[in-house]
Amino acid sequence: MRSLWKGGIGVDKLTSMVLNYKTSPEIKNIVLCIGTNNNFQTGNIKQLFKAVKRTFPNATIYVIKGSWGWGGNRRITEERVNNYYKKYQQQGGIIINPAIGKNEPHQNLTVYKTIGNKIDTILK
Repeated sequence: MRSLWKGGIGVDKLTSMVLNYKTSPEIKNIVLCIGTNNNFQTGNIKQLFKAVKRTFPNATIYVIKGSWGWGGNRRITEERVNNYYKKYQQQGGIIINPAIGKNEPHQNLTVYKTIGNKIDTILK
């Protein structure tokens, strides 16, 4: 099965990729980790969810909050990040906490183990 994982993209690119993916009713869970690379600007989150629900009609959608406070996101605040992910919640996404957080994410962060354990617990 072709992967939908791709670093460095935003919401609209992911939406396009999902729309071009074969319908997969056997998929039960989707974990999204997106937002950092488009500086927590909305993109069309509603269209993304519409595409995911069409392509994966039986999936529960989980969302991991990204990272800020570094590079092009150095001036992004936690409040802006939280407001951004509220839009995912409004579309039916289930937010997984904690966020990656105010960290440069391209390293082995302790929070990744915490997030991974949380996902493992949810998906059991």
